Amino acid sequence: NIHDHLLHKQWYQRRVRGKIEANVNHPLNRPLKVGDVITAWGLYKDDTTSKFSVNIIGENIHDHLLHADFRPYINTIVLNNNAKGYWESEIRTEFSKSNFGADKIFKVTIEVLDKEYKISFNDKEIGARFPQRDSIALAKAVKVEGGSNGFKWT
Repeated sequence: NIHDHLLHKQWYQRRVRGKIEANVNHPLNRPLKVGDVITAWGLYKDDTTSKFSVNIIGENIHDHLLHADFRPYINTIVLNNNAKGYWESEIRTEFSKSNFGADKIFKVTIEVLDKEYKISFNDKEIGARFPQRDSIALAKAVKVEGGSNGFKWT
């Protein structure tokens, strides 16, 4: 659980009135290992929410070991990485915006498996998996992005 064991005390200091601060790197307190679980909660406002993502960040703040980008407007999750200075081949998973409820809190879970990440939604596997193209030992932070039209990370 990201709140309990992966992040420094800075994670708690960066929370604002109970909400996680988006678009900020939240440092890990140790390298990722197989079996770790990263969990983030968000409040989906309505159909005007365009996109939001959960990211595992490497040494460089622009290095994305995993970019799990939810795009409800096209009923898709885009999975990718950018750890070598450029985005690599995307993996797209269909994910209907009907999975979200207006003004409802949801949960995104990223499980670190042997050689891949598994993304789940509200504790259900959704068929979204992404190969670890870079060593998980390179992971330095977690970053949530997004916040359009009333969407919030909580």
